[in-house]
Order: sequence, then C-alpha cells, then structure tokens
Amino acid sequence: MNIVNDLRGRNLSSLSCPCSKVAIPYSQILSIKPEYHSICSSEYVSLSYIIDVRKKKDNISAALGAHYRLLSSLCQSSHRFIENAREVFDTFELISVETLTRSSFDIQIQSLISTFISQIPANYRRTLSFIVGSFRVNQLLHRFRTNWLIDLTDENEQYILKTFPRNFSSSNCSCAISSNCSEPLTGDIVTGCFPYDGFRLSKFENFSLQKLNDELFVETWKNTSNYTNYFETCSPLQCQYILPDRNNPVIMLTNILGLYGGLTYSLRLIIGESLLAYRWWIQHVTKIPDINEIS
Repeated sequence: MNIVNDLRGRNLSSLSCPCSKVAIPYSQILSIKPEYHSICSSEYVSLSYIIDVRKKKDNISAALGAHYRLLSSLCQSSHRFIENAREVFDTFELISVETLTRSSFDIQIQSLISTFISQIPANYRRTLSFIVGSFRVNQLLHRFRTNWLIDLTDENEQYILKTFPRNFSSSNCSCAISSNCSEPLTGDIVTGCFPYDGFRLSKFENFSLQKLNDELFVETWKNTSNYTNYFETCSPLQCQYILPDRNNPVIMLTNILGLYGGLTYSLRLIIGESLLAYRWWIQHVTKIPDINEIS
C-alpha cells in the first residue's frame, strides 16, 4: 500500500495498478449495525408484562394487551427485517478493476451505506402497508376483534354466528364504513378499528410510535469501513506507468513551440499595454493649455 501511495503522490497520469481480485464482498470491507430505540428493550414488550395486563380481563386491559403485543411483534419484525437485509447486502460485491484510492473508496462506501439505510425503511413500510391495507379493504375479522364484534346466537336462531361493526361513540364513527376510526384509550395510547390504526396514533415518551416504526425503531446506524482489507483483497500485483522521453525530438520541438508561443503572447500584451499608457500620458499630462484658447 505504501508503494502505491508513493507512486500516486508523483501525479503520474499513466499510473495503472489493476486488482488481482476484481469482485470483493461487502462483508470484507464494511459493516452496518443498527442501534434500536429503548422501547424495544423495555418491560412493555416482555411476555410477562403482557400476560399481567391481560389478567385484569376488562375492556381497557384487553385493548392495552393488544397494543403491547403489537408493539412487541413490530419490534421483532423490524429486527428480523434488518438482519435479513444485512445478510443479503453482505453477499453483494464491490467491483473495482483498478485499485481505488482512499478517497475514492470512502466515497463509494458512503454511497452504498446511504442507499442501504434509505431503502430498508422504504421496503419495510411498503410491506407493512400492504398487510394493513388487506385487512382494511377486505374488512377481515382478526383475532383482536377491534373492528367487528361477534354475537353467538342460541338454539332459537340455529346458533348462527353474527358479526356487528364496532362503533366509536366519542367520534360517532363506525368500522363498517371507515377504517380511520379512533379514540383515546389511556394516556398517550389510542385504539382504532385495527390495532395498528391506534398504534400509529399513539406516543411513547413524546415519541410518535408511527415514526419509530417507520424507521424500524432504529435510532442510529453505526457504520465502519476498512480500506486496508480492501487493498489486501484487491491485492495489486504490479503497477505500470510511462515516463515521457525528454530526449524525443518531437517532445522537444513541442516544448520549444509552447515556450515561444507563451513568450510571444506575453511580449505583445506588455508592449501593447505600455503603448496605451504612454499615449494617455501624452494626451492628459504633458499637454500645456494655450492662453488664447482659454480666452
């Protein structure tokens, strides 16, 4: 690496240091690790806490249990989604025929990382939107039973299973005609026709849960790259460059003509400006006014 850097320091335009290995896996030269929000490691996502909430067996506790179960599920889903994406990303390869300089390497790596970080949340939101949209459009009855209520009939009605849409009295909204119905449950927690509808409107310590989920509950990304590993994997076996033959008559003639042309232009510029300055001095400084003309 020191030899190549020394050659590059000479500004040799014809320098060529081809890699002996053109394709280099991302896993060998860079690393991307997410740091998740503390909510995904809080007691609210633990199974014991959710069970304790559901043991109260009232409507509010049942809705809270559904809310925290959804939170736990989304935290796990985002973690799996990122890990799967990282595994695929690590198999991709950086293609470089010529050995990259440190600055060129850093620019390319930063571009790869930025693309990965921006695409992962977008792919996740698209997948989640498709799942939630399927329930809304088809009005499916889900296990939380927050959009449709079930009524078990007796023998007189031949044990027919009846369903009724859920109505929100506070907003006079029915899940049969709208999927955007919602009402406050407790504190910063909101409930809706579908658990996710209430979840996205809820907050945690003044943080929007929808925004946290859209970013896969990631607070920061830690990224590292290793140029030394890249150079060792690229492993250029030789460098080639061509030095100009200064004794070549053609090169000598070109240099002389270039020097002559530069001197000629400079002399013309200097002499021309000097003549203009002399004429101005003659006309404005040395001219003596005539007394008759003044009269």
